[in-house]
Amino acid sequence: MESQSLGRRTLYTTLSKRTNALRRYQRTLNNEEVRENRKNQYFERKRKYQAAIREEKINSCKQYCNTSSNNPCNAVYKRASGKTRNTVALTTLKKPDGSKIANMIDTLVYMAIQLIPEENPQDDTSSQKHQKTDRATDWYH
Repeated sequence: MESQSLGRRTLYTTLSKRTNALRRYQRTLNNEEVRENRKNQYFERKRKYQAAIREEKINSCKQYCNTSSNNPCNAVYKRASGKTRNTVALTTLKKPDGSKIANMIDTLVYMAIQLIPEENPQDDTSSQKHQKTDRATDWYH
């Protein structure tokens, strides 16, 4: 597959270089007939090159859609809109006693316990108590 892609790239590079080489018609100033002939060759080659690129883009999209699993259009649209994400695998955590957590749910619970502090009303400052009472009264009204 990679060698085919490399072959196509060199093919299109060659087509591009040959097409651009035909732009020499612009340098022909003294002979109008030769200039017109070269200009026609250039535009004909340019049309063929653009058609080849257009066809290759369509073929590439079709190939991608045929190789994707499930519904291929979902992957195409997600990729085009930038919504593809790399999933993060949670690893097992080691508890202070040396044992390891077995599954993802236990891992998440353990992380929540460690990272989210318990709320203790006795430790609240006066401004925190005031904010909590304001929120409670706003909730009921």
